[in-house]
Amino acid sequence: MQFKKEIRQLLTLHTILLWTMLGGLILVYFLARTQPVDFSVFQVLQVVLLITALLAYYVGFMHFRKKLQSLVAAELAISKLINEYAALYRNKLLFLSLPGIAGLLGFQLTGNWVFYLCAIGVLFIMAAQRPTVALLMHQLDVRKEDLFQ
Repeated sequence: MQFKKEIRQLLTLHTILLWTMLGGLILVYFLARTQPVDFSVFQVLQVVLLITALLAYYVGFMHFRKKLQSLVAAELAISKLINEYAALYRNKLLFLSLPGIAGLLGFQLTGNWVFYLCAIGVLFIMAAQRPTVALLMHQLDVRKEDLFQ
């Protein structure tokens, strides 16, 4: 059995984003400047990145959770529910990947390892958010058969 088309697209998008982030981490590691970093100059930038990352995570997770609860409560048809879930999940991935991209750029520009560690954290958080059968069944309150063609 195969997943429905929308779920397969989500899994493909998730995989592409993970590999892109991993490739970015490897590329930036080898291309980053090796000159010493004056950490006092970049303290404001570090704080802004940290606040932005936490805000993006909060918005991504909370928006996703609230909208998902309202979708499940609306008792939509399975195909409509999966389409709406796919749109919500893409938004969630966007909010989760933005701090990672900012971390990669920050590390490339400054050579400060705090930015690189932020990008690594994003990679692990995104990897943990992969939609699985059990997770989809729980979040959408559907049967296993509803997720497959």
